Amino acid sequence: MTDQPTVHVLHLSGYDVFAIPDNVGRDAERIFGHQHYEPLAVNVYPAALPHADLVLNDLRVVYGEELNFTPRAMAWLEHLKELRDSVEAENVPDDVDFVYPPYLHQRRGLARALAYSRYGLWYDMGLGKTKIATDTLRILTSRKDIERALVVVPPFLIGVWLRELKKHSFDGELRVQGLSTLEGDALRVETRHRIYRNEPRDERSVGTRLAEAHPDVVYTPLGEGYSDKVYAEEQAYVEAFAAGDSDEMRRARARMRNAAKKDGKTLPRNTPRWYAPTTYAYAEDVNVLVMSYDVMSADVDILREEVSYDMLIFDEVHYLRSPNSSRSKAARKLATRAPRILALSGTPMLGNAWHKYTWLHLMHPSFAPGHWLYRKRFTRTKKLTGTNRRMELGFKNLDLLAEFDELLADTVRVEDCDDLDLPALNIVDTAYTVPKELKDAYNDIVVGWETDTEHYDAPVLVQQGMDRINKLMQILSGFILPSREHFTKVCEMCPHLLACADAGTLPHTPACHVYPDPPDEVVDAYHYAHQPKLDLLTDLLLSITAEDRNKVIIWCTYNEELNMVEDRLEKLKIEYVRVDGSVSDTVSRQDLFEHDDACKVYLSNIAICEGFTLNAANYTIYYGLTYNQAYYLQSLKRNHRIGQGRPVTVYRLYAEGTVHEYILKALTQKARINDVVAGLASCVGCDRRDRCLDAGVEFKSDDCIYSDAPSRVITRPKLLV
Repeated sequence: MTDQPTVHVLHLSGYDVFAIPDNVGRDAERIFGHQHYEPLAVNVYPAALPHADLVLNDLRVVYGEELNFTPRAMAWLEHLKELRDSVEAENVPDDVDFVYPPYLHQRRGLARALAYSRYGLWYDMGLGKTKIATDTLRILTSRKDIERALVVVPPFLIGVWLRELKKHSFDGELRVQGLSTLEGDALRVETRHRIYRNEPRDERSVGTRLAEAHPDVVYTPLGEGYSDKVYAEEQAYVEAFAAGDSDEMRRARARMRNAAKKDGKTLPRNTPRWYAPTTYAYAEDVNVLVMSYDVMSADVDILREEVSYDMLIFDEVHYLRSPNSSRSKAARKLATRAPRILALSGTPMLGNAWHKYTWLHLMHPSFAPGHWLYRKRFTRTKKLTGTNRRMELGFKNLDLLAEFDELLADTVRVEDCDDLDLPALNIVDTAYTVPKELKDAYNDIVVGWETDTEHYDAPVLVQQGMDRINKLMQILSGFILPSREHFTKVCEMCPHLLACADAGTLPHTPACHVYPDPPDEVVDAYHYAHQPKLDLLTDLLLSITAEDRNKVIIWCTYNEELNMVEDRLEKLKIEYVRVDGSVSDTVSRQDLFEHDDACKVYLSNIAICEGFTLNAANYTIYYGLTYNQAYYLQSLKRNHRIGQGRPVTVYRLYAEGTVHEYILKALTQKARINDVVAGLASCVGCDRRDRCLDAGVEFKSDDCIYSDAPSRVITRPKLLV
């Protein structure tokens, strides 16, 4: 034990830190969060909860129990004790009024979000994470603890957040500016930069003149680089819209297109767009800037340079699960200037320890100091023969990740909330028989990696494992798409490839940076004569809709599944709404399904499953299954959440003995790993505890449900007999 230094508390660059002189030797580097601050010749450590407890513990280990604290530091310790007591008692300030009183679990989360500087809320979907975040912002801004927060969300949740911030705060309490439209489309770069830099509009710009001339028309003008002729026709287009002259609108749009074509330019697809509003508040005049992850990635440098912020909120933080993605790198850069960070997710880890890396780094770099050390600590690897590369086989030390979660996040599941009294959620796996026609095609792919159809000139070929799984899944849904050779290889050598792969963006969809338009040549899918899965769906729909109050959500994986189900709904004369990647205004369709008694079915691609409530539905059908656990868990909670008053029944359609069974098993295993890391790595309270004691099963052994080395589900398709 070395001589005891005096511990100070300082406020440096927006952070509260413990400080000790730098003449105490190398032992100071052993303390959590150590950094050296050269101007004052001191070693500094985080002094805000929950990190302060780690620092104080290390200080006592290194320098002894009786530490020397300055009077200011002693007062700070008393302040930390008050915060701990408030968290333990789940107290919120007595002088705070709420638009909607919080539930008990929401008060618990709010107490932690206020007390802890960097924290995570791992709350099941539907438990009100957005409300907790809004109340946190209200209280911190009213106390002057923060001046401005950046809220980063998936693009399709921009409108949800703007509505929820308004819904859960009193008039004038929070001044909010979104950096995307209500539909999730990012504002133009020039507009965003004006907001950051507090620069007035260019009075000469076409957009400004249009906004002044037609204040009731909400419009996104064309960007820079077009000729005066194009802008003149654009003005005519807006004037025709304001006058309600649809014929002149079409003519003006055609003239715009022709004028741009003469200049060698093409008008962007779906431009002009209409949305609200076009009047923007500058960053210096607002408390909250709401942006998408893509906007954050694109604007990270100017945000750091031009915008003063002291809090970051990351909604659906699992969007940062890839450590090397541009999103994750941008988030880590922004975090270096944010004394407070609040991370929200219902699915923080999806079966992979790497999914925690960026979040832990955001909480404090000491938890995830570098890729190499993190990999060594949490992954099982094997060296590949003849190379320096190592292949990851699985994960280890998940109990340590669980300890991090317990310290840095509050995990709440629906079953933990006694005050909610949610109705039962019943999951029914419903099998169907594969007929000979589909069985033969399935076996062809399993054995020979190709199958013939009468529809295409050449056999349908597959060359990779995942492509084979996709083809098998298509066959089990009653159709098959041609080989990739039938399509243009638009993604090869594309600079956006990695970012799109991380975001799940496909070519020929609106989110694609290069090819947002549908392909010129559309190759039809081949439909098999027998449709057992569709017939099973029909039987379920007829049974469900026989009761007039019942409504159902149908999740599909492929667009062709959506087309087939839509055709069947038309034949059955069942009213529905459809949501897929081509739909920009999803909110109106969700509202129609929720409030129109005649609309019985919400038909959607499972990739569009976050950030909304469909409690009008008391049934869910998974027509298509997915390996993506985030999509699965998010979609599962669209209608089993706060406000649902009826039991919810979920049907998962599958074919016995096929790849469907591997998918169901994989979803279960990934959920198990997530539970371990969410803090359940303990036998206390485990419903298998007595059985394990009798059988001699040790904690985290291969037979333990909390094993830290779970085997991955490897899909090996078998022949159907």
